[in-house]
Amino acid sequence: MKLRIGYGITGNSAVAPYSTVGTITSSRYNWDKTAGVMGYAPSSLSNPGLSWEKTAQYNGGIDFGILKGRISGSVDVYWQKTSDLLMTRSLPTVSGFSSIVQNVGATENKGLEVSLNTVNISTSKIYWTTDVTFSTNKEKVSKLATGLPQDLVNNWFVGYPIDTYYGYIAYPRVWGCSKEDMEEMAKFNANGTNYKPGEIRLQDLNGDYKITDVDRKIIGSRMPKWSMSMANNFKYGPFDLYVFFHGSFGQMIYWNPGIQIIGRYNSIKNNYWTPTNQNTKYLKPQLDIQMPSNVSAMYYWDGDFLKITDITLGYTLPANVTEKVTIKRARVYVKVQNPYMWTKFEGIDPEGALAQTRSGGTISTYNDAPFTMRTYMFGLNVTF
Repeated sequence: MKLRIGYGITGNSAVAPYSTVGTITSSRYNWDKTAGVMGYAPSSLSNPGLSWEKTAQYNGGIDFGILKGRISGSVDVYWQKTSDLLMTRSLPTVSGFSSIVQNVGATENKGLEVSLNTVNISTSKIYWTTDVTFSTNKEKVSKLATGLPQDLVNNWFVGYPIDTYYGYIAYPRVWGCSKEDMEEMAKFNANGTNYKPGEIRLQDLNGDYKITDVDRKIIGSRMPKWSMSMANNFKYGPFDLYVFFHGSFGQMIYWNPGIQIIGRYNSIKNNYWTPTNQNTKYLKPQLDIQMPSNVSAMYYWDGDFLKITDITLGYTLPANVTEKVTIKRARVYVKVQNPYMWTKFEGIDPEGALAQTRSGGTISTYNDAPFTMRTYMFGLNVTF
């Protein structure tokens, strides 16, 4: 057994070149009603007070091995405190600018990482090993530059992760024509709304039959609560098999599945609402509405996934066969990558959705995020 402890401070200046200085852009306009001239106007704000982001980290770990190495692994814990956090902060557009790079506050990360390696079977004919990893991380904003407990423009909240989702929550299905739905709808419409069957139904958290700011809440985070992976290596005589899978759990994905069904454009095929198909979460088709009100309340999805990432089956030719053609070793194999995935997410790939970008307080809705592809391979390894 070996004990490890450590402490250190690292600096991060990872901002785009020239983002610390104000820039200008050219623009043509009319001068004295007759002449067209070139003018210049500010296009981004400067921030002379911008400084490095600093992270102080405490960590401790234990490496261990027992039963002559049949079981080995490590356990690590860490605590990170980041100050002067560098991020793009959204600004009210009435200022003439939509964002600025700024030191927005401080964050904390606490985590645990565990790895375990085992030799399950070791004989002259059969050999089987397993490698397992587990990690969990708890991130929270500990301080905002404004000194306030929250920044609603950027969806930052003290005590919660940076990428936190905040807003209204939609019911699993839209308004229907049932007696219960019509009675509930009438109570909301009596307070000034105009809900109709087939439209979004938002959760009224305080029960006053009004949808106001008090009905918004913290919904979830893009940060996984825990992740894991497992790799198995099998050998039986000349055959070998490798199986690897991994997963992440506890995260939320913000994704637009194209549910607004605008009649003036082509749209994806989904199980949308009709008078004869009411038990659905997708809106009815609408010809005269470009973007239904509060439609983003339906963009939140469970992001849990478990993937089989790699299955490789190989066969090593006998030495008495390869030696006849002056080959030391020859192995043929077949491989399939990403053959299967378990998830409740209805998009293409939840792992790709988690790679979506953030601009200021807005996280993209995964319209063009990358996704993993299923691949089949056949190979030959030859050693002369």
